[in-house]
Amino acid sequence: MIQILPANEKSCYQDIIKLIYDTDPFIYSAMCDNDYVYFEQIMSIYLQQGSIFSYKNILLAIENDKIIGLILSFTKKQSLPSNNGNRQCTIDTIKNYFQVLHEKLNSDERYINNLCVDELHRKKGVANALLTELVSKSKESRIVLYCLEDNKNAINLYIKCGFKQGKSFEGFAGNSSETVKCCEYIYDGSLKATKP
Repeated sequence: MIQILPANEKSCYQDIIKLIYDTDPFIYSAMCDNDYVYFEQIMSIYLQQGSIFSYKNILLAIENDKIIGLILSFTKKQSLPSNNGNRQCTIDTIKNYFQVLHEKLNSDERYINNLCVDELHRKKGVANALLTELVSKSKESRIVLYCLEDNKNAINLYIKCGFKQGKSFEGFAGNSSETVKCCEYIYDGSLKATKP
């Protein structure tokens, strides 16, 4: 049985960091210049801070004492990381992606930065359960997320869960030369998803 629980300092940070890294092929690879060991080091610091990446912003999906998914969300009230590491790639990604995103948020919005499920546990209702729990616990009137336009599985899930499509835009491609097309999805009504 899947349990949805808040993360804390006792949660396995390596599993959390790995899921976050695997969520997006552009943002996190740019943040660490494709150096996963460095990414793990900087994120282990961020998890401890009161920033947008802190444990308090993460809900975990757990099955048989193993983290199989997570959702990381934050509000405008939460700050950007105070330590941007010692690499220009981290400083640039925080400034050019996370700071821009943070500034766009309204005070009554919650932003879903990561929704990720371990590859072996996909299509089993884990993402649905995480979204359902987040919406039920959120105090904000709107929940916003950005999704790659070609990520049809994710888009179908968001629509099933009551998110409405917003504007399309060119997304952050990090250190990639390709163009990234994204779309905004907004939740501001009753969640239609069913618990798994």
